[in-house]
Amino acid sequence: MVIGAGAADIVITGLAFPDMDGEEFISRVRESFAGPIIVVSSSIDNQDKYERLVDLGIRAMVLKSGPWKENLKPFLAEFKQ
Repeated sequence: MVIGAGAADIVITGLAFPDMDGEEFISRVRESFAGPIIVVSSSIDNQDKYERLVDLGIRAMVLKSGPWKENLKPFLAEFKQ
């Protein structure tokens, strides 16, 4: 699976895709990417799903409701140069 043209420092993703679910996407990303993954989503269906995402290695989950851009900033701060 090719994510992009170059090496990535971080992956920020949603969970809704037309041809796979977010858990499958994150699993596939993990096959070739060991860095942080942050999920931005409108909701979490249940605690079990959140725990599965954590088990897959996500660094954080940011909900779209509310000030999601502000909530994302602390996770991105370490990548500013």
